[in-house]
Amino acid sequence: MKSFIKSIIITVLVSICSIASAQFEKFEEAVESGNFKRLEKLCVDGAEDNELKKDPRLYYYTAQAYVELSKDEYYLAKNPDAVKNATRAMLKGLKKDDNKSAIEEFLAVKAEVVIANNKVALSEYNSNKMAKAAKLFAESYSMDTLSRYSYFMVGKCTIAAGDTAEGEVYYRTLIDLYNDDLSADNKTSEKEIDPHTYFINKFWEGGKLDSAKIMIADGRAIFGDNAKLNFYHKKVTLEQIKNIPPSNLMLEYVQEVLQFSPADKDLLQKENSIYIFLIKNKLQEPSKGEADTLINKFVADKIVKSELPQAKKIAEVDVFVEKKPENVLWKLAEYFQSYSHMEGAKFILDKYIVLTAQSASASDLALRWNAITNYAFDTKGFAFGGFVLQQAISKYPTNKELKATRTQAIAKKEVMAKSVEEQGALYLLMKDEYKDNKNEENLKKLILINDKYVGQLAANNRFSTVKDVMKEQMSYAPTKDYSDRLRYLAREDFYQNYFMSRTKGTDINGKEIQPFTWNGDKATCNPGTIDLEIQEKVANRINYFR
Repeated sequence: MKSFIKSIIITVLVSICSIASAQFEKFEEAVESGNFKRLEKLCVDGAEDNELKKDPRLYYYTAQAYVELSKDEYYLAKNPDAVKNATRAMLKGLKKDDNKSAIEEFLAVKAEVVIANNKVALSEYNSNKMAKAAKLFAESYSMDTLSRYSYFMVGKCTIAAGDTAEGEVYYRTLIDLYNDDLSADNKTSEKEIDPHTYFINKFWEGGKLDSAKIMIADGRAIFGDNAKLNFYHKKVTLEQIKNIPPSNLMLEYVQEVLQFSPADKDLLQKENSIYIFLIKNKLQEPSKGEADTLINKFVADKIVKSELPQAKKIAEVDVFVEKKPENVLWKLAEYFQSYSHMEGAKFILDKYIVLTAQSASASDLALRWNAITNYAFDTKGFAFGGFVLQQAISKYPTNKELKATRTQAIAKKEVMAKSVEEQGALYLLMKDEYKDNKNEENLKKLILINDKYVGQLAANNRFSTVKDVMKEQMSYAPTKDYSDRLRYLAREDFYQNYFMSRTKGTDINGKEIQPFTWNGDKATCNPGTIDLEIQEKVANRINYFR
């Protein structure tokens, strides 16, 4: 009797399997023929069959029917929940597929459903429906736990919805996964920069700049040269160096960013200003060893920049960028001279001469000084040419050719209109000329050039220099009456730097002076700003009393 019942059960089971198999063959025929409307009907009918309902394949086919039909705009317009139905069916099938064996035949279908569901989720995200978008992306991740994009978007939507604590869990998990990939040299997995930039921004806004830099470095290791990282790297660095004095550390911070943004105007200017400051300071020390090392580093950096793909754009901002070290030194010497840092200019010019001379012999060095002096006059203007000539003569005081060049330069410029800088250079050369040849004619020339220089300095509101130059003139002709000239200079100095620096009252024409305004706020500790014109007036008033 038991064997009889057993045989009946087996027969029934075989019959059920045969029926199910026949049904799924119809499903497959519909798929192969591309008739997904028929597949939809078969799946709907199959859902009424108690035995088929237990088979995960029914739900996988259902998901396939809906996801394929959703590609038809006409069908989707009439059935807007098609993707939702496909997602629901896929999730139900996965739940019933205990050992996940049936899904192997439907992996492509699952991928299609995930893509379609993510598309719907992204639409909700773009409509600012963050909570709904997070839920849909979470469903996609449930279908495919290897989809990092879906997981990432859950975190992004959760943060956007206001739940930062929950969203940060997703982002930190992703960063850990990215670092695991880096350790395993896995370059194929999906990666998004947003988790890194989220925490960088959070640390930056919270004033945790060191933490922001650590996160940037972590991001660099994974994403390398990335526009978003470059943006934050610059912002964080500029904030970091804002309240620290110029130093090698500050230079290092700026150059870290320039590795990835080599043509950034702000950073290039900041790099040069730090370099110039450090070089000036080191040149004031008794030993010039550190200054020399720093200058060599400056030169090497400029040559490297000249070889970058962005060299042309960099050179529009950084005038020191050159392919040859001697050209960098030449420009640096010219810069120091133009800003009246003569000791620095002298030191750098000496380096230039040693580098470009045929040899280190005294004769070759003298020849190089002669050649470069003429070149400076011909190409760089009288002020720089005069400076180079002075240095050459200081090195070779008995050189007749250099002294002849000085006499010619003075004669050529004496009768020409000059800028205050050129007049100053001419005055310095004439002082040296008179020192070598103290005769009446040279003294007259010296006083005449000095007098014109005084006038130009006064016209350019450079009264601090005027006082020194006027004092020298008085020493050349001590018996002359200078009272009128001194009164004129005192009056002009008072008018330009005291009277014209007022910030209230009336001007010389009786017009009311607009009072200065400050747009800061004490309550919020906002430093605000004051118009540049007012700042210049304050500087002039201070300089008047110096």
